Amino acid sequence: MATQEQVNTGTDDTVAVTPKKMKAGFTLFNSSSGRVGYLAFPSWLGSFVIQWGEVGNSLADVYTTLPVSFNSNFITVIVCNGYTVDSGKIGCVAASPYGLGAFVSRGSSEHLGANFIALGR
Repeated sequence: MATQEQVNTGTDDTVAVTPKKMKAGFTLFNSSSGRVGYLAFPSWLGSFVIQWGEVGNSLADVYTTLPVSFNSNFITVIVCNGYTVDSGKIGCVAASPYGLGAFVSRGSSEHLGANFIALGR
């Protein structure tokens, strides 16, 4: 059986890996509502982190703090306006990383919030 170090380095092709060792390093946080959270992958899968959550509505810049800060690289953030059925209100929103632990966004409607997915390491 492979040691955790062998799994992390990924260079030994002569030993088997147990499910427990494969799971080591994964971190999942999901708020009770499921609307905010993150999934962190272990180092042997590139240490990627996927985060999700909600953005407040405003016609001015909105600074949103991520559930956790990225360690070294905030790759991108994707935002999408929400919609209330039969409201007839639509808009657009744009966002950019702001440091390793937040992003700034601005929308075209003061009545629509948004959701985000952020990718980084």
